[in-house]
Amino acid sequence: DIFRHSHTIQPRIPSVVDAGGTLVAFAEARRGSCKSGPPTCTCSRGSYAIVTARSTSAGRTWSAPQVVAGSTTDGTMGCVNYPGAVHDARTNTTVLQFVHSQHLYGGACRVRQLTSTSQGRTFSHPYRCLDGVVPYAPTGAIQLRSGRLLFCGDGQTWWSDDHGASYRNSSGRIGPDCAPGIGCGFLDGECSIAELASGDVLVSFRHQPNASVPRRVEALSSDRGETFSGWRYDMQLPSPGIQAALASTASGRLVFGGPNFAYEQHPNNSKKVAKSPSACPQGRCHYRLHSAPSPTSLPVQWSDSLSVYQGGAGYSWITPVSSSSPDTELLGIAFERGYDQAPDNVSFALVEVSRASMKSDDEPELVLVPAGKTVMGTSDTTPLKGGVALPGREFGDYDEHPQHSATTAAFYIGRTEVTNAQYEKFDPA
Repeated sequence: DIFRHSHTIQPRIPSVVDAGGTLVAFAEARRGSCKSGPPTCTCSRGSYAIVTARSTSAGRTWSAPQVVAGSTTDGTMGCVNYPGAVHDARTNTTVLQFVHSQHLYGGACRVRQLTSTSQGRTFSHPYRCLDGVVPYAPTGAIQLRSGRLLFCGDGQTWWSDDHGASYRNSSGRIGPDCAPGIGCGFLDGECSIAELASGDVLVSFRHQPNASVPRRVEALSSDRGETFSGWRYDMQLPSPGIQAALASTASGRLVFGGPNFAYEQHPNNSKKVAKSPSACPQGRCHYRLHSAPSPTSLPVQWSDSLSVYQGGAGYSWITPVSSSSPDTELLGIAFERGYDQAPDNVSFALVEVSRASMKSDDEPELVLVPAGKTVMGTSDTTPLKGGVALPGREFGDYDEHPQHSATTAAFYIGRTEVTNAQYEKFDPA
């Protein structure tokens, strides 16, 4: 795990970048809600800080979290939310942007920026205000091959062609408020972006709670993210109603990551709803990657998929990671892990992706063991005679008394034993 849940702090909304061989991760540190927080807190999300951690071992170990914006105990600067990071490979600078919620209503500055030229050891201060950029949702962020830093959020994009020194924005929404066959309000929220092998930019928005079709909405840009066209549903990808993640590898493979679940027809109307296992009522389960080899147009033909984590999973971020093998590419994934809408931790997975395929023969098959009650221990209280059970009596050890009922939460278990090949992939040493 990168960030762990405590009694007072809950990590949410991760972001991660490869800063020249060092992984730098970010997340919200939510502390309860504003109702129980300082009276000066003006947002409803209860996030007082953005925290960061570093890994120089490809994600195997992480440094202790450090606060880079806000405070986990003092809400006087307002709440800070939604970290979105990108590493500028041309200047070796990590750029972090986040929403400053204290200025959400009538304030002059909603988005602020920090930078690090030390692979996340230290960050610039004070926070820089980005005038005219006004999202209030988790954002997407990438560096295009041209060097442009491109961000998206709440129906707009903003970009920098001078390595974060100045920004321009789309001066409004990058798509219509309503579109034929899609409906209205599909740009009001969270997005992810990626650059295709063709140079076009793909943007993908989560579906909204009132959407007539619970599917992600996407479009392409041929001008490096300034305008978009061809809005359509993606009928192949799962749409769990969260941001999800997009990334492109050096070979041009497009990768989408997020919780994976099916749809079923609602009995009362024609609207499709999430079909989720009982252990995951919000549909945020089973983190899975989907990939398409070098797409150049819409619709994207998603051909391969790979299970990353079986269990509760939520918001995530994917970053390409440097690989020493010419035949494989590495993806670093920071994702929320835990059931429902209260994940326990922000975890990390490093996934090897073949340039030819993303399928894995070593992927174990897991089955769900539902929650339930069981009886533990024994009711036989006859003393042992000389430490040996009396003939004809079933007798347990001393720690098996008294017999009691225990409740077990739902969990996943392998259908078969772990093979040597699977274990070696987990721990090559």
